[in-house]
Amino acid sequence: MYEKIVPNPTGINGYEEYLRAADIAAIPEFNNYEGWLSNLHPGNVTWEVDKPSDVDPKDPDLTVKRKWVDRFRRCCDLISNGNRKAVMDPRGVIKPETTFPEMARFRALARLEAVSAHVCFADGRTGEGVRHIEDAQIFGNKISGMTLIGRLVGIACGRVSFIELDDHWAQLSVSDAEELERFFSQLLSGPLPLIESMRGERQGAHAAIEELFAKLTDLASLWNSDGKEQALINEVTRLGPAEARDAQAATIAAIDAYYDSVLATVNGPESGWLSLKAVSNEDDIGNTKLPLATRLTDLLTPALSQVLISDAQDRTRMRIAYLTAKAVDFRWIMGRLPDRIEDFASQVERNDPTSGRAFRYKRDGPWFRITRDGKDALGSVSLFKPPAPADPNLGPLRP
Repeated sequence: MYEKIVPNPTGINGYEEYLRAADIAAIPEFNNYEGWLSNLHPGNVTWEVDKPSDVDPKDPDLTVKRKWVDRFRRCCDLISNGNRKAVMDPRGVIKPETTFPEMARFRALARLEAVSAHVCFADGRTGEGVRHIEDAQIFGNKISGMTLIGRLVGIACGRVSFIELDDHWAQLSVSDAEELERFFSQLLSGPLPLIESMRGERQGAHAAIEELFAKLTDLASLWNSDGKEQALINEVTRLGPAEARDAQAATIAAIDAYYDSVLATVNGPESGWLSLKAVSNEDDIGNTKLPLATRLTDLLTPALSQVLISDAQDRTRMRIAYLTAKAVDFRWIMGRLPDRIEDFASQVERNDPTSGRAFRYKRDGPWFRITRDGKDALGSVSLFKPPAPADPNLGPLRP
């Protein structure tokens, strides 16, 4: 995969490091560790995998995780190295036929980072555990800036690390908490990866239009679609040279207007992100009363409302992680947990910009939870998965 995507390595592009890590993670043994771990826990989906070569059938969860991390440590080193470089897709402009086989491996690499953090926390090396959490977050952000599929995979990578981090807040030292405060504050104040990914999508749509109109005689067979889409493509093939030039220019202008409108929403208040409505373009594509450029634009541009919701959820989780780190810091300094969110967060910090309401801080037994409550499109957001039914034979999960 690396050699196909990067025929001429530069050494200065972090994406090259990510692809090298993805190639290492592509061997069957990598998946075998993950599947074996899943099979150790009753109730999980059973994976049909071979036992990793260095795993004993009696090895418990932590032992298997140690062996997985030790064997594939190189992957984490490559991700860390890539994170320190500028990252760009080595393929250049994305074309309609471009595929992204590395994305599935990128999600697997994020899971390895989370397992590496887990092993560090188990060994009391909390600073190293935090570094793995941060590496997974940076990795997810950096693969997000080229295409929407990269952005969605990047959000998924970050989600994996949030879940792992949420299991270990009570272990963190005051310096760990302060480091996470700094880290999430920096992420939230930095450039939005979604903006860069939409620029990549715009370039891809331009390339698709140019390719379509450059091959009018072969277009119907090249497109190989059905129904309304095929009827639209057939209509394009019947255009004369002058009509085709005008239709291409009008379609590119319509694509630009679409992305300009969405970018204006993203660059505005986050509360406005939820106002972007989900629109099905299927009927418009077949509506011959609409201009040809409008129908082609509908065909070649994605519906972005759900993407904006996913992005807003990701940023909300960052804010919750930032506030949780501040609460942990408070606990060390004051010798007790906060009674309310006002004890450790300013009015700006405790306000959720998507709803205008404060985040919810609630004591949860010997610990606490911070959540975003809401009945809007974003819904409730937290770092943790809903817990399984309690086992009466187990003690409390947190000190």
